[in-house]
Amino acid sequence: MRPRAALFGVKRHKRGLCLGNKPRIGVPLRHAAVERAMSMRSAFSLESLTLDSLLDACQSHRSRAVVASLALATVVAVLDYWTGDRFPLMVCYLPCVIVICWVSSLSVAVSFAMACCTGWLIDDLLHLGNETLTTAEVWTAVTHLLFFLVIIGMLVRLRAAQEREQRFARVDGLTELINSRAFREIAEREVERARRSGLPLAVAYIDCDNFKEVNDTYGHREGDRLLKAIGQSMQEHVRVTDTPARMGGDEFAILLPAATRQDAEAVMQRVRERLSVVMKQHEWPVTFSIGVVVYETVPESVDELIHGSDLLMYEVKRQQKDAVAYKLCV
Repeated sequence: MRPRAALFGVKRHKRGLCLGNKPRIGVPLRHAAVERAMSMRSAFSLESLTLDSLLDACQSHRSRAVVASLALATVVAVLDYWTGDRFPLMVCYLPCVIVICWVSSLSVAVSFAMACCTGWLIDDLLHLGNETLTTAEVWTAVTHLLFFLVIIGMLVRLRAAQEREQRFARVDGLTELINSRAFREIAEREVERARRSGLPLAVAYIDCDNFKEVNDTYGHREGDRLLKAIGQSMQEHVRVTDTPARMGGDEFAILLPAATRQDAEAVMQRVRERLSVVMKQHEWPVTFSIGVVVYETVPESVDELIHGSDLLMYEVKRQQKDAVAYKLCV
């Protein structure tokens, strides 16, 4: 049996490990392995983040990315002609192919890859003078072209997946309207534009009355049909410059840039009339409480912009429902 002092020493050591004020003596090997794995994972995440940021930058500045890729491809072609067969520079076209593929269409990327491989063959032909190309050189060009095509195929799928993911992050899957996050992003831009131009900006906030009754009586599937019909009606009866969105649950909003009170009333009248027709067609006992605020002087933040129409909508819902209230903020 070990002495009590040793036992107390072990306890003090374990306590020190928990608090982090003792040397890391006796730490199991698996802890070190986990730490190494986490550090490697962080490094890989950093690399992928850097690649994503570079590709996003190319997507944001397409014309510059295309010009830079063409310039780099030209430099590679010149260097290939000067060096001859001493240094294989075919793979140096790969960054150019990646950028062109990311910012343009599949056909353009394939054509560019074929042009790069053809240019490499022409460089060799010019360097050799009157001699013809060998089978090995043609085979090298073909294999590199196939390699480029594989990379292009992977990038096309990756870009499609990224665009789909971005769309799902911004669009409500049921109503196909933008969600509250995308609505706020657009509202921020419109607030800045209205502040620069001095034009008014209107926001309508819409809540479905008796929506819970539809879910309780007919089921959630019927409630989803109702929400989808609302989204479709809004998209069809707002102006081209307006932005309808599903803010969550049975609440919707419409952003109306450069809209006076008369403009907002005209848009909301069309929307209300269409929604009323759709509700009667499907015998849904749903009406709509709407608050519309027209800002001649835009507020400081998007939260204030939305909050004003939200409060007005709740006043309508508390007092009578199935109505629309307008407010002008000078």
